[in-house]
Amino acid sequence: MSAETSYALWTRDDSGCAEAIRSGKPVEVELSAYGANDFVLEFLITSGLWTILTSMAPDRLKKENGKPWRALNGVEVLRELARVERIGQRGKVLRDARLMMIAGFNAEAVRKAREAGKPVVDPETLSNHLGRISPKAAAKAFGEHVGLMRRKRWIRGGTYAADAHEIIVPYGRTSERLGKVGEKYGYKLVLLLNVTPERERAVGFVLAPLHHSERTLLKIILRSLQERFGPVGEWMKTLVLDRGYWGAAYLLGLHRRHGMDLVTRAQHEELGIVKDLDGLASAPETAWQWREETHSRLGDMAVRCAGVERLDAYDERQQVIGQLSGVVAEEYDRSRRERMPREYERLIVERERDRLVHTLREGLAHGETLERMLQRLQNPSAS
Repeated sequence: MSAETSYALWTRDDSGCAEAIRSGKPVEVELSAYGANDFVLEFLITSGLWTILTSMAPDRLKKENGKPWRALNGVEVLRELARVERIGQRGKVLRDARLMMIAGFNAEAVRKAREAGKPVVDPETLSNHLGRISPKAAAKAFGEHVGLMRRKRWIRGGTYAADAHEIIVPYGRTSERLGKVGEKYGYKLVLLLNVTPERERAVGFVLAPLHHSERTLLKIILRSLQERFGPVGEWMKTLVLDRGYWGAAYLLGLHRRHGMDLVTRAQHEELGIVKDLDGLASAPETAWQWREETHSRLGDMAVRCAGVERLDAYDERQQVIGQLSGVVAEEYDRSRRERMPREYERLIVERERDRLVHTLREGLAHGETLERMLQRLQNPSAS
């Protein structure tokens, strides 16, 4: 090494620092305003999640000549923990010397920034950094994090659920990835989750323009998981879907390709398979059973249900393409004497959410009965 070369080395020495404090030696202390996150940070670092979270390479970066990108990723992780939503509001985090060193900036850079009264990195640099991470790089890091959870057995049980969400963008509609459906602009997000109680984990996602079908996006997720972790049906035993995924050919195709069982609601009551199910369920020999359940909107209830096997499934040309099993469920109050009002469930879907919430909140505040609130929702002029 030439005589002109100069460098500085900082090492982590917790025991040495503790001894220096006990012996009264001069020490320099940096306190963090976010000490409540220490436990979470320690968990992320020791578990290996921190390495994965900070590994999203900015693959759109042409040349590394600025701030270290792993440290910038670390800042993003810390920002999430501090619940700072907007880049322009991160000043307190960016000026926290201890957090910046945890993120990956060296002590000299942190000291110089503090002496200059500036953050280690400015918000514009962070914004540019995020724009240089491609969806492919983000998906790769997400897949690695799912792999880590599987290795550590943090994902348990074989029941999964897929759900689609619309993300509507009311302004800034120039992005080339925005989709349009009617008058709405935005994106469609499909999530695949393991739904083991109290151990829910996201294992797959796809974000696409709004007009894309959730059925197609789910197939993309399943194909990606199979490429990374092997046959999906070996560890995913049951997949729960909402009625937006309905389609006999689609459901049977997923079952044949991957092997898991699928559970979903029939798309509407006019389907041939629904009429067959209702007819068979009404037969005298059908065995019914009761279950106690708690509904997110209706509260505690008793549910009377019966199952029917080997129901013919039809395609769009009304040709039989396979067989499915079906379940009929009737919701009652806890006494098992009165049916829950069907119109309530229909109104939840058909009425706009804001007016529904306002009407229910107002009615409950005045001790109004559910029947009266339903009347007001059906006939606003009667309010």
